[in-house]
Amino acid sequence: MELRVNTMRVKNNRNFINSLFIACFFLILLVPILLINRGKNQVSEIDNRKLVEFPALKIGTGFRKGFESYLSDRIGFRVEMLDVYQRINADIFKKLVHPSYMFGEDGYVFFKGGYISDYQHLNINEAYIEKCASYIDSIYRYLEKRKIKFLYFFIPDKKTVYKEYFPKTIHVKGSQSQAQILLEKLERKGVPFVFPLEQFLEAKKNLQIYNKQYDAGHWNDHGALIGHSLILQRLREYFPEIDPVEKRNFTISTTTKTSLPVSHFRISEDVPVYKIKKSEMRQIADFENFIKKRRVLVYRNLQKPDKPKIMIFHDSYFLKLNEYYGSNFSEIIAIHSFDNLKNIEEFVNFFEPDVVLLENVERVISPQSMLFSLKNMQHTVLSDFSLLNLPVSEKTPKVRFVGKHNEIVVSRNESVCAIAGNALDPDGKAGKALFAKVGTSIFPMQYSNDVEKERGNFAISLRREILDNAEEISFSLISSDGKTKFKAVAFPIVKK
Repeated sequence: MELRVNTMRVKNNRNFINSLFIACFFLILLVPILLINRGKNQVSEIDNRKLVEFPALKIGTGFRKGFESYLSDRIGFRVEMLDVYQRINADIFKKLVHPSYMFGEDGYVFFKGGYISDYQHLNINEAYIEKCASYIDSIYRYLEKRKIKFLYFFIPDKKTVYKEYFPKTIHVKGSQSQAQILLEKLERKGVPFVFPLEQFLEAKKNLQIYNKQYDAGHWNDHGALIGHSLILQRLREYFPEIDPVEKRNFTISTTTKTSLPVSHFRISEDVPVYKIKKSEMRQIADFENFIKKRRVLVYRNLQKPDKPKIMIFHDSYFLKLNEYYGSNFSEIIAIHSFDNLKNIEEFVNFFEPDVVLLENVERVISPQSMLFSLKNMQHTVLSDFSLLNLPVSEKTPKVRFVGKHNEIVVSRNESVCAIAGNALDPDGKAGKALFAKVGTSIFPMQYSNDVEKERGNFAISLRREILDNAEEISFSLISSDGKTKFKAVAFPIVKK
């Protein structure tokens, strides 16, 4: 009898354990689903991208696939599970499992994806590279006509500087990269550029100028100092008074990074930190209405107002650029280039720089990048200043302003003056282009000549200080056939 009771107890205990195991199993399956991330417009820190939204309800396989992606992206404990998975692969299998990164030789970390095909020379498209070269050349020639200096700074990727640490299992096709082809084309066109590969290869013998693991996509502060020094050295050809930037201008320390950027992948690496000892620049917000949606920062050196002004179109390599250029320029206009370079004419009109520096890293020479996408290049407006040399017609165009009469009113309380109106030829037709002259400066207008409902509309934003020193503004309309320039029409500038 006692044996039977013990047997039943063992059986009951076993049933309880089995039931508990099953309950735990279902909880493990159910809890992540219950804790799914249902928020809208969520961004993953570990993937550096937006999470998939809930798919539209519709019949077919589209909803099923969309829901699978949604569940995969938003399931509860996703980040924690990926962290554990990454750590197991790194510690046991010596693999870096991440959508953006991979291990190279000796523990070096590199980007992957399109970065690999660029290293292998598999993405070379001669016709596309020619378009990129012609695009950069057209910007250079345009600025030259406006008497503005230009320099193109092309930064080599980490894979180019430390190619001996790229995975040896990845092979290269051919001897030329698309970066080399682009530089050859720019040289033939006469575009002024700096490609600091030779100097970087020499410098890396004594310094780690791209971190071994942390921030695989950028140089570190050692590399930044070398790069900016080379730019200033080249700019001295335009402005001999430029002083070099040197290590002694900075306080140099290190900081320990414990994870890769946009990742929870654990590392431990000391990276250099440069901090300028004396900053002469201060950020200004005078033109907030103009710059607030354009990813533009403006720095001004109040101690050196007579120094030249530099406009820099840059990517994420050019952080802390005010520390490198502050002592040599009266004003720095720092513009994030990806969606702004196509509007270069608008920025040049507004800021009137003495020199424009265009910077980008090697890997963005791609139709998939925003900066050199075919769409961006096609939509970049660079007005033809040679039109101003056309024969002058005695006929007077019809120019009027929006909400104003025959004058431009400048408010002393506003730092930006927006001018808008309509300009048509004597027959009521839109012209080819419209230019405005204020003092000795000439500004191409944003002018519509191909949309019926906006036919002849023009607009421009100018700094108040440009108009403060002038008595009038005159407009020159180019005929629609591009053969003549109509008689200039002038309007007084009224300060209030």
